[in-house]
Amino acid sequence: MRAALRAGGSALVLALAAVVALAPAARSHGQDAAPTLRTFLVKYGFDDALAAASAPDVDRPLAGWGVSILADAFVAAYYYKDPAAPQPPPALHVSRFERKGARWVHTDINDQRGGGIDSVTSGDQYVVVSVHINPSTSEGLVLDARSLSRVASVLGYDFKALDDGSILFFGGMTHFAPIHKQTLRLFAMATEVELFPGPQPSPVARAYRESFVKAAAALSAAQRQALAQRNAPPDDFDVSVSHLELREDHKRLAFAASYDSDTLHDLPHPTMTTVVRCDRGAPSKWTCREQRLEDHAKSVGLTVSRRADGGYDDEALTAVVAATLKR
Repeated sequence: MRAALRAGGSALVLALAAVVALAPAARSHGQDAAPTLRTFLVKYGFDDALAAASAPDVDRPLAGWGVSILADAFVAAYYYKDPAAPQPPPALHVSRFERKGARWVHTDINDQRGGGIDSVTSGDQYVVVSVHINPSTSEGLVLDARSLSRVASVLGYDFKALDDGSILFFGGMTHFAPIHKQTLRLFAMATEVELFPGPQPSPVARAYRESFVKAAAALSAAQRQALAQRNAPPDDFDVSVSHLELREDHKRLAFAASYDSDTLHDLPHPTMTTVVRCDRGAPSKWTCREQRLEDHAKSVGLTVSRRADGGYDDEALTAVVAATLKR
């Protein structure tokens, strides 16, 4: 599930744009006033936006919000507070201010599947407003960065803007499901593509599936019956991504991938940890290679070993990924 996967270190290290995800803070007896757009414009040094033509209502209290700060632009997604309604109103407002020309652009969205604002991500081509659906996925509302016109909606989380204009993110998953496979996806040139595991599994991923299916086939009838009673199919496995980092030039990323089974956690089954390296050639065109962790560690001059529980230390994974980026 998303919460568990993210706790395992799947956050992407990236400093292209300041992205601030903000949730309404708990307030006791109305002592703290609700923030307004003015709150964030002043906080982040965009005082010149307050009196610019076509400015939104900068003093109306907000019920939910997220902002993204670039060197020359301010982007906010927000719900206005309605004292008569216990929940945020359905209209999601998105506004962008550009210092050049002191220009405001606005759009309203009324058909979003998600609710609370998780984050706002700004890049050269797109703005992505992430609105919460469940702990395993959010809806990414993809907008044109200049006009704020709607381009697409994608399911996922942890949206990051890359310097070629594309958006990198983790694909959404069904929250209440026995199997969770984490994917890494890219939105570029108005198209969503899957980087990992991609349209064709790697040779090591195919070999793992063969060994896993063989182990699952060896289960007894009683074991299969017990799994069926708790709706836990034994013939498929979980995939999770962790320690994902992006090189400073945005032309390489690397991460660890873990293959395991929560369904068979008490029964004998194979597990595998790999390192995946993806390199960008032409804009938005990536090639990914996957190798077992122990083999890949040797290729970058490192040695790793399993703990008593069969896993690997975070420090070892971090070191291998860092060496992969530099190689």
